[in-house]
Amino acid sequence: MTKLRCPACSQLIQKNQKECPKCAISLVLSEDHSEFLLAENTCSQCKSANPPEFRFCGKCGNKLTQYCPKCGDEGPLQIKFCGKCGATFVDPAKKQRDQSPTFEKPQSLPPRVLVVDDEPYITKLLKHLLEMEGLEVFVATHVKEALTLIEKEKPSLVITDMMMPDLSGYDLIRELRKNPETVNIKIIMLT
Repeated sequence: MTKLRCPACSQLIQKNQKECPKCAISLVLSEDHSEFLLAENTCSQCKSANPPEFRFCGKCGNKLTQYCPKCGDEGPLQIKFCGKCGATFVDPAKKQRDQSPTFEKPQSLPPRVLVVDDEPYITKLLKHLLEMEGLEVFVATHVKEALTLIEKEKPSLVITDMMMPDLSGYDLIRELRKNPETVNIKIIMLT
């Protein structure tokens, strides 16, 4: 029987196999049966197979996307939750290992993060990066605003600057640790 190379790890595999025995990636044969393609990460533009960690096609540079298995909405690969229906995208590599269904219904809302900094470019950058990871992000420009948002939104993590014009990040931490309702919030000092 003819053998073809796995596009992820280059292992030689028989044509009738559906999964690479070495890296456990799901495979499909190309239309002309001349090569294996990755089942989960095929470029929609040039149909080239890409390893699961690729976010852009290695052949044509096209941005790789994923489709929500629940509602069919398209989104970038780094998004963890469907923006339309809230279903959780499953990492293709993890899916292959676990043999889990194509999506999982989220048990709760995405984790909430409060970013506290008086520099708008810092808050904008952090908000963008954290939202790409599927987190819900709130922004405060000073400590008093942060305390109001914490009471209202109940974040599980606070990322705070140390030096701010009114009160410092240390003052914010002291306030959070005094209150029994906020004592367990995780805090990262960004300075």
